[in-house]
Amino acid sequence: MASLAGVTGARMASKAADGARRGYDRGMEWAEDLSLDGVGEQMHEYFEAAKGAIEDTVSGELQDLRKSIRRRRRRLGI
Repeated sequence: MASLAGVTGARMASKAADGARRGYDRGMEWAEDLSLDGVGEQMHEYFEAAKGAIEDTVSGELQDLRKSIRRRRRRLGI
């Protein structure tokens, strides 16, 4: 029984190694086809969009804070 389990385990390990090699080869092909200029441009667009969203959020929060400060000052009579 133990020898059969060992043989089965060896076959499974061999198939796993073949699958890993195929995955590595496909990954390398994909990496070679990847355009770094295109990736850089996409990242730039993504960061610009994120920057705009952050600026909008921060400016809105600052406006709310200023309104709140004005209300507090009026209540205190300052």
